[in-house]
Amino acid sequence: MSLTRAKLFACLAAVLTAASVHAATVDYTAVPAGNKTNPYDTGGITATGSGTIATDNFLGLGIVDNTVSPSETVNFAFDAGAASGITLEADLAIFPPSTTGNFGLQGFGVGGSSLGTLQVPVLATFPNFNISSLFGNVLLSSFTIGGGSAQNASIAVTRINYTPVTVGVTPEPSSLLLLGTGALALTGSLRRRLSA
Repeated sequence: MSLTRAKLFACLAAVLTAASVHAATVDYTAVPAGNKTNPYDTGGITATGSGTIATDNFLGLGIVDNTVSPSETVNFAFDAGAASGITLEADLAIFPPSTTGNFGLQGFGVGGSSLGTLQVPVLATFPNFNISSLFGNVLLSSFTIGGGSAQNASIAVTRINYTPVTVGVTPEPSSLLLLGTGALALTGSLRRRLSA
């Protein structure tokens, strides 16, 4: 009897541990400087650029020159399948005479469907902004930055803070019914064993 209870508690502990979620940070200034393979996967995020991805220990991640110009894009996909609480810390490379325009920011929901492209004012991206709140705090599978109308400014991705969320396939109602009846049968069987 005690062995059955021990197994049951061990299974419950394993399920609870697998379900726990912890916030994560990818710091692109802390990775070795230089050109990266494209796509570049580190810290649970895969970055895919429109050109060669490069990092340095000051600005962070960009395309070729360590920044993302309006003509360039980088997509950041979450290896867990989705994420919440996403904030992006960025640095700006500003060139005279003025800094105007927007950066494009496109969000993708679970399953990869586009949630639209927002135009984010250049100065709103510095030093950080909350990507999740811009898309209504829904789970995002990825987001793309770049492709805006900024002039005389480029953005460098310093850090991304996020909470990974593992997304599973939603079972059909009949599968849920089978699971429920199986759980009831197992509970009845355990009760009979424990009372014997």
